Amino acid sequence: MNILNIITNWGLVEPILGWFSFAVEMTAVISAAMYIVRQKKSKTLRAKMAGEGEFVVAALGFGHDVAGLIYKQFGWKADLNINTSVMFGHDIITDDDFKKIVKLVRQWAQANQHKELRIFSSAPVGHMGLLGQALGPGYNIVWYQFDLASKKYRPLPPVAAIL
Repeated sequence: MNILNIITNWGLVEPILGWFSFAVEMTAVISAAMYIVRQKKSKTLRAKMAGEGEFVVAALGFGHDVAGLIYKQFGWKADLNINTSVMFGHDIITDDDFKKIVKLVRQWAQANQHKELRIFSSAPVGHMGLLGQALGPGYNIVWYQFDLASKKYRPLPPVAAIL
């Protein structure tokens, strides 16, 4: 008698195949569960690395106390507070003054590159354009502008929404 006849006669093939298919199905279920857990952990890690939900605030006051207005309106303390009246002793800034401001803002942006940068300013539009060019792409920036009608700061729409 060969071995196949013995296994077949004793009814061992069916249970063995049953256990084998059960093991394959359980392996698939466990693998799928592990994949889902890894994806969630990976997403959480990416969110932490990207600073999801985290933001920092810059107050650029050209002759005005912008940090005080931000705190009054939003309750946020400015991580970077530049007040030209205090910093330079005058409200009208020179090119050298502006270079110092740009350097400080760039250092602040680079140190917080994985966070949302909320920049509040009372600077002239031309200076803000130059500052935006100096920062360049690669930052998640929300620019805030003072609205004279409501006497409050409001966020400007992102560039992607405008184009």
